[in-house]
Amino acid sequence: MALSDVQARVRAMSRARSLHRALRSIAANDSNSLLILPTTVGSLELAQALCARQPCRVTSGPVTAEPRWSLGPHLRTPAEIVREFAGERKLAALVLSFPDQIAGEGESFVALRFLGLERRFSLLEAVLVLRHQPRVYQYRTRRPFGAYRLADVSYSEALSAADHRTAPAYLMRWLLAGLEAELAVPPPDWLAAASFALKSPATFEFRVREELKEVESLLRLAVDAGLDQRARWQPALTTVTALVRGNAHSSSPVPRS
Repeated sequence: MALSDVQARVRAMSRARSLHRALRSIAANDSNSLLILPTTVGSLELAQALCARQPCRVTSGPVTAEPRWSLGPHLRTPAEIVREFAGERKLAALVLSFPDQIAGEGESFVALRFLGLERRFSLLEAVLVLRHQPRVYQYRTRRPFGAYRLADVSYSEALSAADHRTAPAYLMRWLLAGLEAELAVPPPDWLAAASFALKSPATFEFRVREELKEVESLLRLAVDAGLDQRARWQPALTTVTALVRGNAHSSSPVPRS
């Protein structure tokens, strides 16, 4: 048997054992938890297994939405998850968050120093902790064969140390410390590199501007092609042109606590 075949079999066995331990840990809880996961093959396989066993809400993004993971019925935006559980003392479903694949800006995001650069993260995790105080787990790999474990994240000290004004940002730094350590040397099966790059404000804004330029070009073609429809298309063209020239791009806010 070739060395690569042996390594593949060892990797499969390691992941299977890790998956069994993780499922057993989650099943032992008497209430729903929040899992903070890197977007890797191993963590997505864990998400599939958990979703097959119990009600789950998985953060929607370019990777989790891929058909191969079959997570469609469980996908929600951060804002949808927050709104669904508003007013509940405890989480009504297990929440699986993949923060590294979600890029955006606006009130629903906070800028954090992460791996040496300013990057924007959704406030989902902080809002859920402030409102529901669930048990929180972080996904930690054990190299070299893809084994992993779910490690408890204790945040009581962070809650007591932060004042109301700074609590969300302070909590996010605390809650994402494990993810930062995980991505300092990205696992070989990490799938969110392209999305993660957009967490840099400069990269995200450049991407948005480029997409808006494409929309502007299409609108100009529509205006020029149908002179009788100019009045109909002109407001949209004016709005997009203003955005391309520098107006802020916004996103739907996550309600805060």
